[in-house]
Amino acid sequence: MSESQKNTSGRIFYGWINVVIAFIVMFFTVGVVVTAYSATSMYVIAEWGISNTENSILINARTITAIIAMALAASYYKKLSVRVGLFIGVAMGALAYVLFALADGMTLGIPAMILAGISHGLSGMYGLTIVVENWFVKKKSFVLGVLTTASGFTTMIMPQLLVQIVEAYSLEASFWIVAVMFAVVAVIILLFLREKPAEGERYGEGETAETSSAKRTVSERYSPNLGQCVCMLVACLMIGPACYSQGQVRTLAFTTVGFDAATAAGFLSTYGLFIIIGKLIFGWINDRVPMRKMTVIWFGLVAVSHVILANTGADWFNGMWAQSANILYSLGGPICTVGLSLYGLELAKGGDTKAWIRNYLVIYNIGGLVFTQLAGVIADKTGNYSAVFYMFAVCALAGAVLSQIAYTGAYRRAGNINGKK
Repeated sequence: MSESQKNTSGRIFYGWINVVIAFIVMFFTVGVVVTAYSATSMYVIAEWGISNTENSILINARTITAIIAMALAASYYKKLSVRVGLFIGVAMGALAYVLFALADGMTLGIPAMILAGISHGLSGMYGLTIVVENWFVKKKSFVLGVLTTASGFTTMIMPQLLVQIVEAYSLEASFWIVAVMFAVVAVIILLFLREKPAEGERYGEGETAETSSAKRTVSERYSPNLGQCVCMLVACLMIGPACYSQGQVRTLAFTTVGFDAATAAGFLSTYGLFIIIGKLIFGWINDRVPMRKMTVIWFGLVAVSHVILANTGADWFNGMWAQSANILYSLGGPICTVGLSLYGLELAKGGDTKAWIRNYLVIYNIGGLVFTQLAGVIADKTGNYSAVFYMFAVCALAGAVLSQIAYTGAYRRAGNINGKK
């Protein structure tokens, strides 16, 4: 820590309090926004009397709105402080679930989904990355890894809890409870989130080069031009099919080839646990080894995982192979969360990190949305998900090549050759 941090007489570094708040925000705006509806969608369809097609329209309304909100996030946070911006985003989530509680069909269902998408886009990964950037010089990757585990915990906790509430009380009650939770989180942000530390108070600030390689700024290590940033944009587009909605796709792949629902659910549960551990490992490693050196490895692990899953229908495929694929993916898959933020912090033309974090997040989500739809079409035509996973693997390999080209070019432009930093 810096001298200013050492002289706090044992006080807790306030950045860690911000991390706890950011974790709670991520739990709701990234996790609950998706799982609260997914877990109760069967009840929504039955009680609102809507079709599966109308249910898909609702989900697409949220996804498209979230992408638009992410695209506007950089401008949004230029006009508002992070504290106020996150407060408004989370408050939108509370309002979304108030509308869900009042809804009995598409009339209020679509506005509710739009508000949920705005909450996800404005107060999700983009805003929380700014919090980490403001407070940490060291351990950024690990802190981002910790934050992104929040959505994994949401997946483990909220579906079962919400279903129990619906069964014991009503669908409306479950939505009111979620709305109150969002409102409480919004108040916590307003009361306790600190915008920026005092001078010299950032974690790791003031350490010497001998004790912290993180002292060097991103611009000292990388100097990307527009071509290299575009190359990284295409790599992030490839992350979309490689990493988007993997839990859903994997479950469908397992059940399509004959695994029963309970077995597929078991694979998905362990997948969620591995993802939580994998994000922590991913962040810990990237604080110690430059992303420039690791990006091909992360993409490669994702590609191998997909190649294994492309063979779910093979005679030799069993639970051990399924779990092996889950483990490999859990290590490389965080490129779609922590990785996107790191790419924005390190490969930003002109040092405009906020704009390029937004760009990489938006293009990833667009790639995921488009290719997920394509995956369903391919599976319908072929009768299984083998070709889909081979497509995912090819996309991951393409992302590996493109990201390495971008990093190598930016590194050389900064004069960092022959092992110099």
